[in-house]
Amino acid sequence: MKTDVLLLAKNGDQAAMFQVIKSFEGWVVKQCNYYHLRGYEFEDLKQVCYQTIVYAVYRLNEQELITAPSFIIRCMQNALKFECRKVLSKPEPDSLNTEGDSGLELMDLLVDDSANTESQVLYNLDKRALKESYNTLSTEEKDLISYYIMNPYGGLKEYADKYSKNYRKVRYMKDLALAKLKSTL
Repeated sequence: MKTDVLLLAKNGDQAAMFQVIKSFEGWVVKQCNYYHLRGYEFEDLKQVCYQTIVYAVYRLNEQELITAPSFIIRCMQNALKFECRKVLSKPEPDSLNTEGDSGLELMDLLVDDSANTESQVLYNLDKRALKESYNTLSTEEKDLISYYIMNPYGGLKEYADKYSKNYRKVRYMKDLALAKLKSTL
């Protein structure tokens, strides 16, 4: 490639720029045939190379015009590899109709939980409200409720014996604690 053509192209002469692009046409076609990127056609890759040639010509130093072809080729290689990195950094979108490891389509593996989801959300809301109201109880009331929940047919007696309290008073404390829970819910 002649250095005077490169200088004319660098200074903005379109005919000289087309001549520079034409001189790399074979290399561009050969390199673009190596790459098969998702979302890119052959012509798209050629356009990437052509843009890179134009940018590289404008970046050339006038003292280093002898090595300009190798500089332009290196710029095109880097541009194509950059396009590859852009495509490969994003995962390929999957379809629900693709087969999984088990041989079934992903659509068949999905469970219809439309009614169950709503009940789960409501259950979780109730659970959270119960936890918040449970936290309003005193430590003694929490302990008493825990004994009652763990053993509804003997937990209160066990609690009364452990803490040396009257059984009737323990039953009354349980009723008050449950009423307090209900009021905060």
